Amino acid sequence: MFPSPRRGVYVLSLVDARRGAQVSRPSGAEPSPARLRAAELIGALSLATDFGVGEPLEHGLRTTVIGVRLAESLGLPEEDRRAVYYVALLRYAGCTAESHLDAALFGDEIAVRAAMAPVLFGSRAELFLTIARTMHAGESARWRAVAIARALVQLRSAFRKGAAGHCEVTQALALRLGLGTEIQAALGDVFERWDGKGWPAGRQGEQVPLPVRLMQVAEDADLQNGLGGVEQAISVVRKRSGAAFDPAVADAFCRAAPELLDGLDDDTLWERALAAEPGEPAMLEDELVDEGLRVLGDFADMTIPYTLGHSAAVSELAAAAGAHAGLDAEACVALRRAGLVHNVGRVAVTASIWNKPGPLSRDEQEKVRLYPYYTERVLQRPELLRFLGEMASRQQERLDGSGYPRGATATDLSPSDRIIA
Repeated sequence: MFPSPRRGVYVLSLVDARRGAQVSRPSGAEPSPARLRAAELIGALSLATDFGVGEPLEHGLRTTVIGVRLAESLGLPEEDRRAVYYVALLRYAGCTAESHLDAALFGDEIAVRAAMAPVLFGSRAELFLTIARTMHAGESARWRAVAIARALVQLRSAFRKGAAGHCEVTQALALRLGLGTEIQAALGDVFERWDGKGWPAGRQGEQVPLPVRLMQVAEDADLQNGLGGVEQAISVVRKRSGAAFDPAVADAFCRAAPELLDGLDDDTLWERALAAEPGEPAMLEDELVDEGLRVLGDFADMTIPYTLGHSAAVSELAAAAGAHAGLDAEACVALRRAGLVHNVGRVAVTASIWNKPGPLSRDEQEKVRLYPYYTERVLQRPELLRFLGEMASRQQERLDGSGYPRGATATDLSPSDRIIA
């Protein structure tokens, strides 16, 4: 048990925990009720998917705002705009389901996904050539040639199976988050295309759900805008109209592109993304907050097969240890919740590193040392997630200062930090 002051035990309040302070509170206090907007938790998940697919941070938030603006410009009703909103936020929530498979095929799957993103809605020749140029970078030319030849034979089947698995996982997460059947159904088709050349089912034209058609234009427009400005976004969307994109949606974007892309590169993006939610904000309370946090933990655990269930196990162990150490109910709830999300930042590191059978190189070690920081970054807002993220970010610190990422020492680490570790 940790040493106690004369009254109560060392526990953490939400404010003092962020300073790493140890404060006294009588044991037995009841935990404060938890309340969180669904969009806030799913927004954090969207940031994590940006890391997982190697896209610019907040790309998912920008895609969401652009998609809702585009839906508004088309005069769509609230129900359709709401579907666009959540489909855009969640579209890559299943990306970790195939991370270890992509790493086996491509090497650094995050680097390959990042290279693929600008050409994902182009021709298959563009896509396959980009993959061939990027996969297994750093390996010998002869070894790469063999790996590329093997991969090209498997690509069509791999994309079909990967898209199916990705979409099934995303739909399951949407169900757990309480989102409606229309949103769940649309999330099954995020890799389909207007011309029928998508995955996994090859849907064509209006068989592809309208929220997906809007999301795809918004996603590509944001990437192209980041690469070359509004003119490039218009040019690429127009070029892909009638192929990957619904011509009517592409035309609506091109007509209003400057307004649709305006104001998305400043510090107010998070607030803009929350304000873009159509209708009454969906709320998560108490048990639903915990379920949302479990979704984040499961998302991270899927990156590599041997960590499945790890976050939930850490959560239960940490809460039980806190109770055994004499921490009060509120501190134990915080431990349980921080345990659920403690590994979210792992998705920013390629599965090829986590699966490596031998010692890591210096460069690989440096990438691993940053993952607690990525956890903190993903969970930066709102206040409840920030509190949990800061606790989780200290999981790899050690009393003697040998931990990472900050090299904190015993005086910096609270009892709760030590329990999570």
